[in-house]
Amino acid sequence: MTRAAAIFVLALSPVCSALAAQTQGAAFFKAVRDPVKISRNSEPLKIARNSTIPAKGLKISVPAGELLGVAFSNGVSVVAVGPAEFSVDALTQDAPPSVCAPGGRESHPSKMAVSVLSGKLVFSASDRLERSEFSIKLPAGAVAEARARAVIAEVAPEGARLAPIGGTARIKAGGEIWDVVKDENFAYVAVSASGKAAKPVFERVYSSERRRFSELIKSAEILRGSTFFKLGKDGKFSAETVMPKTFFSMPARR
Repeated sequence: MTRAAAIFVLALSPVCSALAAQTQGAAFFKAVRDPVKISRNSEPLKIARNSTIPAKGLKISVPAGELLGVAFSNGVSVVAVGPAEFSVDALTQDAPPSVCAPGGRESHPSKMAVSVLSGKLVFSASDRLERSEFSIKLPAGAVAEARARAVIAEVAPEGARLAPIGGTARIKAGGEIWDVVKDENFAYVAVSASGKAAKPVFERVYSSERRRFSELIKSAEILRGSTFFKLGKDGKFSAETVMPKTFFSMPARR
């Protein structure tokens, strides 16, 4: 980039920020196998191949033996290992005019909230989402806010675990005090018989667990890096992927 071009881009940045508008984010599904159930407001949805649909309100159930990947327009992707269930509570993002983002890749500040109801999920977030908000709701009122390259979330009847990889997160359970979860540390939140969440307990992500999750993290990152979103003049997102095969929507390997 020439010096003149750089000066022009810097001068244009405040204008782009001022013109940025909030838009509802989208979810992209390369392929969804029949056993996977997706609904919105309790109404089942039939997801065709290569579908891009509004993300807010989606509830996704992945049965045992299945693996599902979903890419979102704010640069976050998730791989869910069945049996797992989660919902997208909110996804809004800034959508400045195309002149402000000549690359066309959606990477503008966003606010995303998901609820992990059960199972194992691995999230991958773009490095360009540092100004965005990404919250993960866990059972019994526990909630985490993540700023990491990847986030592992596991929910079982007895409690939940959450670990940031390549960054940090903060978590609170039941109260208003936030605890910091360091890079490659699990925060474990137990659920008592009364249904209340206990104070988080922290433990290191051991090498065996890191190996166990490494392929899932890699899959989530490939999905995120290979899915490209475009916001049309009608305010709706479309997407395409350069992935050679739908490995993220296949039966889980045993």
